[in-house]
Amino acid sequence: MEIEKVNKLMEEGLSCGQVVLRYFEDKINLDRKVLEKLSAGFEAGGFNGGKCGALLGAYTVLGLLKYNFDDESKVEMIKCIYSLNENFKKEFKTDICEQMLGKNPSTEIGLKEAMSEGKIQSTCPRAITLAIEEVEKCL
Repeated sequence: MEIEKVNKLMEEGLSCGQVVLRYFEDKINLDRKVLEKLSAGFEAGGFNGGKCGALLGAYTVLGLLKYNFDDESKVEMIKCIYSLNENFKKEFKTDICEQMLGKNPSTEIGLKEAMSEGKIQSTCPRAITLAIEEVEKCL
C-alpha cells in the first residue's frame, strides 16, 4: 500500500469510501468522478453513523474487480469480504462508524465533537488503510 497516495487522496477532502475507491482507480478503469459519485453516499456511515464508509468502499472495489457474473468469482469475492470483515472487527471491535468514533458524524454536533476530540483524524485513516490492505491481499 502506498501511504503517500492515501494521504494525497485524503487531503483532497474525499470521504473514507471515496479514498478507497480512488486508491484503486487505475485497476478499476472508471473515471475518478464516477468513482467519487459511486461512493458519495458512504460518508459518515451512510449519513446515519452506520457501516464504516471505508468498508463499503472496499466492498465496492471487490465487486468491481473480483466479480465476473459467475459463481466461482462470486465465491472468491465473498471470501475476501468475510476476511475483510473479520480483520476489521479484530482491529476496531466493530464496523459501525458511530461506535468506532464514539460520536455520530452524521449529526452536526457529533461531527464537531469527533473532529475536536481527534477521533476522525486518528480512526478514519486507520480504517482506510486497513480496508485497502485487505483488498490488496485479494487482488
